[in-house]
Amino acid sequence: MRFHYQSDYHQPLKGEAIAGLFLLLFPVLLPCLFTPLTYASPSTFSDSTPLSPFFPDPSSSAMGTTDANISSVMSSLMSFPSIHNQLTIKLTASNYLLWKTQFTPIFHGNQLYCHVDGTASPTKEVNGAPNPAYQAWYIKDQLVLTWIFGSLSEPVLSQVVGSTTAIDAWTKLQTTYASGSRVQIRSLKNSLHSLSRDTDSIVTYMDRAKRIYDQLLALNQPISEDDLVDHILRGLGPEYRPFTRNIEARLVSVKFDDLYGLLLSKESQLQS
Repeated sequence: MRFHYQSDYHQPLKGEAIAGLFLLLFPVLLPCLFTPLTYASPSTFSDSTPLSPFFPDPSSSAMGTTDANISSVMSSLMSFPSIHNQLTIKLTASNYLLWKTQFTPIFHGNQLYCHVDGTASPTKEVNGAPNPAYQAWYIKDQLVLTWIFGSLSEPVLSQVVGSTTAIDAWTKLQTTYASGSRVQIRSLKNSLHSLSRDTDSIVTYMDRAKRIYDQLLALNQPISEDDLVDHILRGLGPEYRPFTRNIEARLVSVKFDDLYGLLLSKESQLQS
């Protein structure tokens, strides 16, 4: 009599067996999935040599702090909105203060103004070990530097080639272009003092006055609305002298929008 023996090892594993094997091995394989990659052979370094100038040895006690710090920073960066559509003005040789004005609320709103106002950065190391606070600061600083670079016209961008921090680029731009903005402010104020309607229509004249007013406001050199109205009245010319006297005799100052409507009505009367 012959006995036929068939080994179970050659039979395909059933679904239940596969699932059981997976559950058995999963606790063993799980730590391997999250083990940090080795940067180099351990023999290459001494026990006290960090594997990277920014990231300490994974076996060191600082590793947990660094990972948590970097993860926190990256999470916060992910929450920052894209600002490219907010930076409508690119810096040129003549619009520094306008350009700076659009940046200020963005920096304050994202709590990043400290990167351009001269606040000292954290030290790179503390007691000979990488400083997690510096690493977090550096990541944010490079984001601010990228924003600055992206808002510059091509000729201006060449002025900050080599800048490696936001404060470095910001200071260079301020030194180079802020004086030009002061010239622009002086020119706008002179234009306002010499404002004259000549042969312009009321619409053209008022729009020109309002444009100067808005530019001074954007350059952090605002004038009061009463001053704007006074400049407009003085520049209307002799044809509007009776109208000007009536406005100046009022006990309550007139607003720009109200003056605009009154002047349009007066212009229509004079043309009829």
